Amino acid sequence: MRLHRALAWVAGVVLVLWCTSGLIHTYLSLFGPQQQVFQAPQRPLQLQGMKPIADTLRHAQIDEVSMVRIVVGEDENLLQVTQDAGQARRYFRLSDGLELKDQDYKQALFLARHFMGLPETPVHEVRKISDFTGEYPRSIACCRSTGCPLTMGTTPWFLSIPKQACWPGSITD
Repeated sequence: MRLHRALAWVAGVVLVLWCTSGLIHTYLSLFGPQQQVFQAPQRPLQLQGMKPIADTLRHAQIDEVSMVRIVVGEDENLLQVTQDAGQARRYFRLSDGLELKDQDYKQALFLARHFMGLPETPVHEVRKISDFTGEYPRSIACCRSTGCPLTMGTTPWFLSIPKQACWPGSITD
């Protein structure tokens, strides 16, 4: 009889914890940051006047690549070149092959604003997270109070935008 009572208590505690976790998950899904746009940005690809990719890579002195793809940038479609997964991606204009400096940073801003549906929101901070140290989970956890995380491929970025932009009416200063 004592064993059954002890097992009933353990099962009861586990059941309460399970129900509580379900309620917390529902609460966070309703009141946490909400992605507003679920489709990647799209723009028609104009092949007329495009510089050949091989010429662009040769001019930039790129011999080996891990990945080459055409991505939608804020103002135009771009050639995105990944030489090594640990390095920043390089971006080139399709029309003339000109390399765009700091475009990885600008692309992170563009994609964050696109998916959050906040095209004009000022960004307070953008930090590239290059390794998964103890700081990485803290920076993502502090998203709840200061900003929104974004992952581009294998490169995590942390963007800090106004709290009200991510959580309208749910967080006060």
